[in-house]
Amino acid sequence: MRTLGRLLWLCITIIVIVFAILFATSNEMAVTVQLWPFESQLTTPLWLALITAFISGGIIGAILIWGQALAIRARLWQLQRQFDKLQAQKAQAAKSESAPQLPHDDG
Repeated sequence: MRTLGRLLWLCITIIVIVFAILFATSNEMAVTVQLWPFESQLTTPLWLALITAFISGGIIGAILIWGQALAIRARLWQLQRQFDKLQAQKAQAAKSESAPQLPHDDG
């Protein structure tokens, strides 16, 4: 099953790379890119502008997912500490119940 998944990812990667190469070779038109608060302009081929936007979006998405995974992992560590503390309390309670108690005289 693992090799099938790897083969599938390899096929998808090859298809995406071929698509990117075909896109880059067929779109040589120059575009002018300007970011609103700045005055400067950048003239670049269309394929470079789109692939750069795609890659930067992927990096930003990966950073956001990494941050979310870090928050989930921190919550997991917190719950693990609480679980360990509760297990210790349970063991302590079981230990105190099993200890023989001495009878005490009321008179």
